[in-house]
Amino acid sequence: MAFQSSTSLTRALLFVSVAVVSTTTIIPIASAAASADAVQDLGEVAAASQVSATIWLKPHSEQALETAIARRMEPGSPDYHHWMTQAEVAAYGVTADEASALVTSLKASGLQVSMRGDGTGALRVTGTASALSHVFNTTLHQFKVGNTQYRAPVAEPRLSGSMNTLVAGITGLATARMTPYAIRQVNFATGKPVQFSLADAADPSTVFTDDCFVAKRTLALAHFIPNGGTEHFSVTGPGYLATGVNPATATCGYTAKQASAHYGLDAVYRQGYQGEGQTIVLVDAYGSPTIQADANTFSKMMGLPALTAANFKVVYPDGPPIANPYPTGWPVEVSLDVEWAHAIAPKAKLVLVVAPSDDADELTYAMQYAVSHKLGEVISNSYGYAEAAYGPATARAFNSVIRQAAAQGIAVNVSTGDSGDFGLGRPYGAASIPADSPYATGVGGTSLGIPSDDGPVETSWGSVFTDLGDINGIDVPPGFEGFRQGGGGGQSAYLEKPKWQKNLVGTGRMLPDVSAFADPFTGAIIVTPSDDGTQTVVEVIGGTSLSSPVFSAIWALADQAAGTKLGQAAPIISRMAPAALTDIVPVQASLSNLSGSIGTVSDTKFYLPAALLDIAAIQPNGFVGVGAQVTSPTAGIGATFDFSFGADSSLIAQPGWDDATGYGVPNGLAFIRAAAKAAR
Repeated sequence: MAFQSSTSLTRALLFVSVAVVSTTTIIPIASAAASADAVQDLGEVAAASQVSATIWLKPHSEQALETAIARRMEPGSPDYHHWMTQAEVAAYGVTADEASALVTSLKASGLQVSMRGDGTGALRVTGTASALSHVFNTTLHQFKVGNTQYRAPVAEPRLSGSMNTLVAGITGLATARMTPYAIRQVNFATGKPVQFSLADAADPSTVFTDDCFVAKRTLALAHFIPNGGTEHFSVTGPGYLATGVNPATATCGYTAKQASAHYGLDAVYRQGYQGEGQTIVLVDAYGSPTIQADANTFSKMMGLPALTAANFKVVYPDGPPIANPYPTGWPVEVSLDVEWAHAIAPKAKLVLVVAPSDDADELTYAMQYAVSHKLGEVISNSYGYAEAAYGPATARAFNSVIRQAAAQGIAVNVSTGDSGDFGLGRPYGAASIPADSPYATGVGGTSLGIPSDDGPVETSWGSVFTDLGDINGIDVPPGFEGFRQGGGGGQSAYLEKPKWQKNLVGTGRMLPDVSAFADPFTGAIIVTPSDDGTQTVVEVIGGTSLSSPVFSAIWALADQAAGTKLGQAAPIISRMAPAALTDIVPVQASLSNLSGSIGTVSDTKFYLPAALLDIAAIQPNGFVGVGAQVTSPTAGIGATFDFSFGADSSLIAQPGWDDATGYGVPNGLAFIRAAAKAAR
């Protein structure tokens, strides 16, 4: 069986990222011997190789700028929500003399220097790998993970002497690709994405359902072994999809109407808040040549208004996309972002900003372009990477751009990731770039309609799998496959937590702030190109790539209700009354959880729910395990699995703020009214 999870590089980082939070090495794979089997250090980049990077300039009076921004976010301040202009932000920047001295120094080191884009606080430098390594006091190495090669500095890049005080961050030296945080639902029988033709899915209700669980059933199987006797299992508890013996024939996926109803948005729409007068910016890489046609097919399917030149446009800030050499799923990401921002805020305008590639340098600039050109009031970013992969220089670069947005009252929302704590086994250091910016709102993930002792509930998203076997052999003991995917969260090792998080644990930026549905097994329907680009298909998608545009669209509704830009959502959410959000808490499932016996005639063991998923030491309660059984040529007859909802690595949902779901999920009109009230 194959379940889609994070990229190969992220999987490699699971083994080495512990070292990141306790050393100054930026790319831990450069020094972690434990990763030798997964990661190859191919040595220094050829000295004469041409390398480009972007230096993001730090404000001359950074503390003064941050104080000015804080005043605009603090209720009771005379500057509250009196957003700064671009000129006012620029006034805190480096002086002309400082910039000139920096450019002169860089050119004297043999680098070509130009202003990045429109010249608002960034320099583009190009030169040989040798020259850039010398200027930035590091060494560039080439690494290989699986079949993927990338470049990275082995120590944090920094300029010498006082010049480094002018640098907020550096992007471009590391070329590990930013990951779109979209995860496709897979077919249990084939391990491949669940896909339907447009003809078959023209009426979504014929192939998709939001009634995805049965409260209780027993799954049992026995296998005769050669030396006599049998091995067997019999497990009882909730099941995934009502068909019981073959979930591959049914598909769990939410329509726009179902998702809107779940979050109480019907009442919001009845008040006239559907996003009118608002513009949502969606930052992506590579783009999709069929996006408008696909989105309009989706809109027709969901009963939404069409996207036209009046409410949708695509912008290429740094030129058209290059051919995408990596199977990273960006066309699917683009479809998800556009379609679900439109689904939740159907009367908002959408601007798709497309970076020509998915490296951090290009995506930082794409976001900066959206901010400096005032393309919209809300910006959604459904991508990122573990802090371990890029280090503080990249984190600070993104933060400098997001801070500029916050100063101007532009809300920047960012997915927190799909790999839980990235394999650290603890929340510290588990944050994702760029969600770790204290000026962004980090959006985590949940699962919908999960059976519990109190009926269907929304849980934190966290999937742990156990293989129980099939007709060809029972797994005795069970085949524990471990944690596969879940919402990102935890504490940044690079950026400090903001003032409005002072009552939370830790010293670093804490994630997430808020959540929305993201589990692909209770995911959202999208229309997207097939992988080979030859046809259009309908499938189910998840990941925090889903929760970010969904929340961004909800925040656009809040902006409309307020009649003004509300700015960064996170500090406002932190002050909301409990009724404005639905708090995601541990699942009460002592009576609604999969358990049972596994073994042979002579040796049978009963497994309680946590033991059946091998998570007793991490999350002994607060989750639900469900059973699925399929028959297929690849899985085997009666292949049976136990998989979890609400077991998100070391990130644990609890009352109030938590590192799995933040403060919870928006609660319809109560949330919109609480947000709008914050404008005053």
